[in-house]
Amino acid sequence: MRKFIKKLLCFSLNIPLIIVCLMIIQKNIENSDPDNYDFAMVDKFQRLQDTFNEDKRIIFVGGSNLAFSLDSEMIEKEFNIPVINTGLHAGVGIFHEIDDILPYVHKNDIIVLCPEYWQISKSGNGTNSAWELEIIINRKKITDLQKKGFYDYPTDFAFFMKSLLKSGLTSSHFDDDCYRRSAFNKYGDVTVHIKNDKILNDEMFILYMNNPFELKYYKYFENAVNELKEKNTVVIYNYPICHEATFNTNIENIVETDNYLRQHLNVIFAGTKEEYVCKRDMLFDTPYHANKRGREWRTKLVIKHLHECYFDKQEN
Repeated sequence: MRKFIKKLLCFSLNIPLIIVCLMIIQKNIENSDPDNYDFAMVDKFQRLQDTFNEDKRIIFVGGSNLAFSLDSEMIEKEFNIPVINTGLHAGVGIFHEIDDILPYVHKNDIIVLCPEYWQISKSGNGTNSAWELEIIINRKKITDLQKKGFYDYPTDFAFFMKSLLKSGLTSSHFDDDCYRRSAFNKYGDVTVHIKNDKILNDEMFILYMNNPFELKYYKYFENAVNELKEKNTVVIYNYPICHEATFNTNIENIVETDNYLRQHLNVIFAGTKEEYVCKRDMLFDTPYHANKRGREWRTKLVIKHLHECYFDKQEN
């Protein structure tokens, strides 16, 4: 009886907090900018739905290395198969990205996984953007999110609410036109930036992996991949374009990740991590965002590796 009373008391004390959280979320839903970058995911889901009756599709899953550095139209023309680029940014978290496309994939779909290197770590849970996507854009219930890859729930939720109180939707405040929903084409690629010759300081192209790699996050990734395979899809692991300074700075973690995945992940591997390392003259504004030249180079490399690891073998 005492335990029951204690639980009831705790619940009662939390009711005002829950109400405040719901009010803040509702306010952000009502005031959200329809051209918010994260809302591009709505269009990506729509393309997945519109192409659902196709016999097979090529679906790219990962972070902004896909959004900014892939020409899906070129790939579609090469293989004569519909292509959907679901990449948004690493902040969504690779676990959520896979979970979100599961209802839209079917037998024979070719899923190309291309996460940024640190996404297979605690970052796989995503950051504030993951909560924005699930709660404000996908309109999921808070109580259901622990089942969707929010493995550090409710700590991350507290940070999310803090950010809403401070500045509202995090992706609403970019001034650059390329960080808007309208910057994407119908395939799911950002194209506005390829007209921009922005050059940043060398320091902007060095990112550090602050999250240590833990076995449990590798396992979470394996479990997510297995859910895709259970739908009789073809799962291919590919690599992000990456500036040489970031790659070399984090080489130990990158090698550790790649070795583990190649030993334990039962999927097809397309290319090698070293082949996607590039110099600054191929990049736009981060180590993972290609300019026009880099985008074409990376796309041709993806096509080459998809031929070698899968499509050419189907013809033989």
